[in-house]
This record gives sequence, structure tokens and C-alpha cells, in this order.
Amino acid sequence: LIDSRNLHGREIGTAVAAVTAVGRRLVTDPRWTERALSAVHALPVQRWWAVGDGLTVVVPPDVAVRAQRLLHDGLVDGGAG
Repeated sequence: LIDSRNLHGREIGTAVAAVTAVGRRLVTDPRWTERALSAVHALPVQRWWAVGDGLTVVVPPDVAVRAQRLLHDGLVDGGAG
């Protein structure tokens, strides 16, 4: 990811969206990490990381809302609580 605000007119790469699910278990428990990644497996996830108190997936902007919903459904509605 590049913060393009200081590139002054240069186009580098394409637009992306970062969607984060918050919860320490997503970082410390591999079962929860897998649960989150399984929730978005059908999406074109370009990168992901789990650090601190959450897991972030990088997706094209046009699927960001869907990624958010799938993570919520897979983690909260799916019993993560």
C-alpha cells in the first residue's frame, strides 16, 4: 500500500480498500484467522494481515462493502460474538 498524497500526479498501481475486523482472537487464534479468511474466500483478496487487535483484508473498492458484510456474517453472526 502506498499513500499517494505526496506523489503529486503520479499514478502508481490501482485503487484498493482495506477492510478490518477487530478482535484479538483474530490475531492470536489460528482458528479465528481461518474463519475470517474463509468468510471472504470468494472475493479477490489481494493481501491480508493480522496484527494487534484485528485482521485486515485488501480488496478492490467495488467489493469492500461485500467484504465487510461477509466478515461480519462469518464472525459475529456466525457465533464469534
